[in-house]
Amino acid sequence: MSNRAPFTIHREVAGFDLVFRWWGGEYVEIAFPGDEVGFEVINVWDAGTGEPRIERSLSALRSAVEVWVNDPEMDRGHDLREYAMATGR
Repeated sequence: MSNRAPFTIHREVAGFDLVFRWWGGEYVEIAFPGDEVGFEVINVWDAGTGEPRIERSLSALRSAVEVWVNDPEMDRGHDLREYAMATGR
């Protein structure tokens, strides 16, 4: 992890406010506002090249978050409600 500040996006997903933080490495961390530790990650790493699959920029992070949010094979609302119930949110 770098000493510089991460690229950060705040976005509502299925009625939950989330924070997406990326330091430019393997994973985008997903957390609830105020939480220091994320509960989920988005893998943006290309193991073959040893570099991220996305450009190190805020706009690329936004695009990766949109892909994650809109993944047709995942029910983000269900997953977030389950997590919220399990953690008392």
